[in-house]
Amino acid sequence: MRVVLVTHGKVNPQGHNGISRVVYHLNKYEKQIGIQSEIWSVVDGVKKEELFERSSEVTVDCFPRIKMLRGKRNEICKKLLREKDSIDLVHFHMPWMMDKLTIAKTCDAAGIPYIVTGHSAYSGSQKQSWKMKLGKNYELPFLNRAKAVHAITREESTEFKKFGIKTDLFVVPNSIEDICRTKPYRVSEDGKIRILFMGELRAQKNIDGLIRGVAMMDPEVRKPLIFQIIGPDSRGNMEKLKALAKELQVEEQFEFPGGVFGEDRAQYFENADLYITPSLSEVVSLSAIEAMAYGIPQIATRQADFSYLYREDFFAMCENYPQDIARAITEMIGRKEEFEQLSKNARTAYEKYFTWDVNVKKFEKEYQRIIEK
Repeated sequence: MRVVLVTHGKVNPQGHNGISRVVYHLNKYEKQIGIQSEIWSVVDGVKKEELFERSSEVTVDCFPRIKMLRGKRNEICKKLLREKDSIDLVHFHMPWMMDKLTIAKTCDAAGIPYIVTGHSAYSGSQKQSWKMKLGKNYELPFLNRAKAVHAITREESTEFKKFGIKTDLFVVPNSIEDICRTKPYRVSEDGKIRILFMGELRAQKNIDGLIRGVAMMDPEVRKPLIFQIIGPDSRGNMEKLKALAKELQVEEQFEFPGGVFGEDRAQYFENADLYITPSLSEVVSLSAIEAMAYGIPQIATRQADFSYLYREDFFAMCENYPQDIARAITEMIGRKEEFEQLSKNARTAYEKYFTWDVNVKKFEKEYQRIIEK
């Protein structure tokens, strides 16, 4: 089975871009189970097709971005047409990017079936964006010509239906490679409770709602809390968030170290007592899955798509407005004596639902079903 993963950029597995991390590991693990998986990517600044060795396990076939006037004369389209008889399936990972429209039309012309992963691009928090308002005109026809659209959570599949997707849907969760803890989970012994967040500081992440929620908490309950907000800035939001924390007199509860990678990232996870996802909309983020792998109890908004994990009993769930975020934090702090059991539950949830070994086989099954349709 030959499957081409089509995306944008050089798929850095260490960066903050979640799509790149997913595509890198999907390619790696598909090859391990015998799928002839390839990454073809349109890359800014590339003038002609070239191979980029991302690692000893993953190579990216890089192509120039598509100029609309060139259409099928673009190198990635010409290669699709040349090799159409040996390609079983194209799998798109590039929501909202115009390049894919020409590539998809080439797939149609060549008789190559394609599927699409939405990567949370068509869900609730995007509905009022210019992309949603203008992009529906081109995005929906592209999606509905696909043989199937892949949702990362069951909640996301419902958002797809609301958006207007009528084609076949299937659900396979996000995954991360297993981590190697250097020490077992233990509650901090200095009296502090460290609550971690990892992600780009975009408005959708709702860190301002978290700050407002913390300001509403009982001062004695919030006093030992330290929220470590880790991630690169977006549109100057970091300074705005710091100013909001100061204005609401909770600046002592918040740290903003910026983007953290590699061993430093691991250290933050290993020292965290809790992990929080206050997002307006999410599809069980890669960082939240990473926290599960580390065995960290969590707090998450319902809109972060944790609902189907509720029986696993490792998190407190809330709505995404400040008052309810405050309630859930207070509720979880009240379970401090259970943190170590909740930690074991989090790790079990990771092993059941979010490993590549489990989920790559689900992709293989779906690929085979779609190819045979």
